[in-house]
Amino acid sequence: MKILTDTARERAGQKTDTLFGADELVINMGPQHPSTHGVLRVKLKVDGERVVGSECVIGYLHRGVEKIAENRTYQQFAPNGLGYCEAVEKLPFVEAPPRARVIRTILTELQRIASHLLWLGTHALDIGALTPLFYCIREREEVLKIFEKYCGARLTTHAFRIGGLQYEAYDTLEKIGYYIVSDGSIQPYRVRIRPPSFINLQALDKMIRGHLVAAVVAIIGTLDIVLGEVDR
Repeated sequence: MKILTDTARERAGQKTDTLFGADELVINMGPQHPSTHGVLRVKLKVDGERVVGSECVIGYLHRGVEKIAENRTYQQFAPNGLGYCEAVEKLPFVEAPPRARVIRTILTELQRIASHLLWLGTHALDIGALTPLFYCIREREEVLKIFEKYCGARLTTHAFRIGGLQYEAYDTLEKIGYYIVSDGSIQPYRVRIRPPSFINLQALDKMIRGHLVAAVVAIIGTLDIVLGEVDR
């Protein structure tokens, strides 16, 4: 059966062709579900067991982090590193030294690898596979050992500082998702964060249309979203 969107049905002047001629049913998935790695509510419009539409309801973890930033100094607010630091560095035209930039790149790439390993292992677990989790955690452990040798921390490895690094000697004190407005004071006038998880979540509706309800959780997992990042 060909699944048409509501807009396409309206244009074609067609009546919804549902299972047994029944009306479409709207059900809630969430807001608590272990495979969303956070608090997400998805309103599913279903025809039998098949999804014909959806709407994501977010905001359960909203902490007002952008307003927190506007009431802290630039140095006091440091959410998760490099993107924020580089955005602030653009305001007074401060540039981190070459050695600091190289170390920053190495650390962020290692963190990216560690993040993907954690996603792959937990996503496999979400859909019923146990063994990949062990392999992924084993390889991730090697990355965490590097972090521990560098700054003494394994998980909260926030070594980035405006103008360089926390553990690096340096001479000087809109970037990739951070928008900052300065009024010349020691605090940002406006801070706006546009995280990738929020952007990626917008694709969910198109991804799950036509699939069974049982597949929705697995499809959400492929997005590798973190709801704390979505809600900020």
